[in-house]
Order: sequence, then structure tokens, then C-alpha cells
Amino acid sequence: MAFVLSILGSQQKPTSRQCRCRMSSTPVAKEAGRAVISVDPAWRAGKDTEWRGHNVKYCVVNEDGEGTPLLLVHGFGASAEHWRFNVPELAASAGSRPVYAIDLLGFGRSEKPSGPTGFEDYGVRLWGAQVAEFIDEVVGRPSVVVGNSLGGYACLFAAANFPDQVRAVSLVNAAGP
Repeated sequence: MAFVLSILGSQQKPTSRQCRCRMSSTPVAKEAGRAVISVDPAWRAGKDTEWRGHNVKYCVVNEDGEGTPLLLVHGFGASAEHWRFNVPELAASAGSRPVYAIDLLGFGRSEKPSGPTGFEDYGVRLWGAQVAEFIDEVVGRPSVVVGNSLGGYACLFAAANFPDQVRAVSLVNAAGP
């Protein structure tokens, strides 16, 4: 069986069991005697965008959906693939919410330049600006950002410095000073 944490649920007060987890509606298949969650190959393939001259990979579900978009930002050493089991549940939680997951510059399938043009170095200013500009240029409307680890730090930077792009922030084991 697959269980997925629900962070964007209904207005009803959940039972204690529902607070911990709820049954996933994500397709589950048996493989070698164990349950395996299947992930849409189109989501896994992702899309490309250019950010300040560098290729950036992202994945999206319900791109034309209604509701406030959700942008998932991975942590250090991870990628958009980090969110592969959460995306279907989060997209379904509000009907047809658009859910994006981005590979930050230098991670996953995004470009890994040795010295990002126009920046002193990799860091929170670079990734925070990338998050905010991704929302502006790709998503096209203010979004809720969810950041894990280093992604949480980048989301906080984006929210503090680009408040018109970020409606709310959710931190998952966030890093930062």
C-alpha cells in the first residue's frame, strides 16, 4: 500500500489517523512482491525553459488548472524527481491545482555551469531569484512555494524579496542561517 502525506486537504477536521497519512489515489502496481507507485512518464520527462541563458528543467501537472499554483523546490543534492510521489496527490487535493517541480540551477537535469553568468556564485540569492523569476515567467501568477532543505531557504528568500510572486511558503526540513 502507498501512503502520502496530505498537506493541502479539505476544511473538515481530520481524524488522528488522517493527520498522519491518507490512502493514496496514485496508481500502485506489484513489482517483485512489493508495491510500486507509478509516476506519469510525461511528468517524468519534464519540460525545459531558459533562465538567464541557462537550461532549466521542470515538471508540471495540471498546467492549465485552476486554483493557486504550487511550486515544489527540492533540497541540496536532489531534483524535481524528489517530489514524484507527492505531485499526483497535491494536484488532486484542490481539484485541478497546477503543480510544478523545478530543478534548481546546478541540480538534477538543469544546466550545471561552472560559473553562473551574472552571479558571484551558487547560493540562496541565485536560487531565490530563480524561484521568483520561474513563477513570473513560467507559472505566470503568484504561487504557494514548498521548499525542502536548501529549497526551503531559496523559497524564503524568494518570498522576502519578491512578495508579489509568492502567496505562501511551506517549509519541509528547511535549511538556512
